[in-house]
Amino acid sequence: MGLTGVVAMGLYTLSRVAAQTFQQQQRVSEIQLRLRSAMESLRSDIARAGFHGTPNSATDVQVCPRPIPAIQAVSVERDLPNPTTLAPENRFIEPVRLQLMGNLASTDEYKIGAVVLNRVRLQHRWDEWERVRSAQDMERIFPAGRLVRIRGLDGSMQFGTVASTDYRDARQPITNMPSVDLAQPVTINNGTTSGCGLNSSIGWLAPISIVEYRIMNSAAFAPNANVGSPQFVDGKTDLVRRELRRVAGALQPVGGSEVVVAEYAVDFAIGAVFDEGAAAANEPRTVRYGYNDPVVFQRLIPPTMGASQAHRLRALTFRLSVRDRTQDAEFGWTQRAAATDPLTRFRVSGLLAGSARVRTAAGEVSLVNISSRNLR
Repeated sequence: MGLTGVVAMGLYTLSRVAAQTFQQQQRVSEIQLRLRSAMESLRSDIARAGFHGTPNSATDVQVCPRPIPAIQAVSVERDLPNPTTLAPENRFIEPVRLQLMGNLASTDEYKIGAVVLNRVRLQHRWDEWERVRSAQDMERIFPAGRLVRIRGLDGSMQFGTVASTDYRDARQPITNMPSVDLAQPVTINNGTTSGCGLNSSIGWLAPISIVEYRIMNSAAFAPNANVGSPQFVDGKTDLVRRELRRVAGALQPVGGSEVVVAEYAVDFAIGAVFDEGAAAANEPRTVRYGYNDPVVFQRLIPPTMGASQAHRLRALTFRLSVRDRTQDAEFGWTQRAAATDPLTRFRVSGLLAGSARVRTAAGEVSLVNISSRNLR
């Protein structure tokens, strides 16, 4: 009986350890799955930054008239106040806000048939219009408040804001075209002056989205989420993607556009590669700056805060850290001694022992829509 008891106790201990190991592996696998999904979303949006837009309207010679404030493909700023929970214990974590501008709502640009003041009529007999099958499709592509880029046949560009739309399908006569009404008139010079604007009433119209990635407390956009749980009390944070639109010159979040890209995200950092060449005719001289380097914030400053050098951006590096859902009492807490130390543990609650496991992934995306313009 004694031998049987010893064997049974050993088997129980072994099965308990095996169960704990299995649960830990499951949690780690879940973290890595959340990371992979978030990295794909970031890669996709970053790669399209500047698509059908401009790297920086303040320096782009093809943009005239120039919008105020300026429009740029990428901007980065520190996320203040810091959304991280227990910031004094979770040292050296400084998440950023990343804003991307480009045609993210559609792969198409739409042929302009005529422009009358602020009304842009679109030719609905072209191939791209076959993918706009209803008024709902048109409203999704050109919702009120979204930016649009108007490109002339000579490559000149100007930007406007959608006020309303009027849908027509391809069965309508060519004289009864769908239209997009803008909040301001389109500038046209009709080829008779050297000023700004389209040199004819024919061109191309493209929707321009502005999306923001930032780490947010779940209570900020989902007030009823996780009520009563330790994660909610101590501030569950997620990496959130949301659309921004300009209202009276200022960027405002679009209600209901928030999408959780990575649950339990705790850190988001950005690095950059800039072309430091002196002039467009010279060979490129690329310089790499690390994550959250002060130069990154100085050169990718939002247009409302100063002069940006987003047109010199050639690649963007990003790093995302995601934690376990719960704090493990058996995973001991050790505070980071320096910013260069890897982020492997995160303190969720100061009232509980242990820490939550953290996994980090990093990536780099070349910005072909910016580098192809070669603006310096």
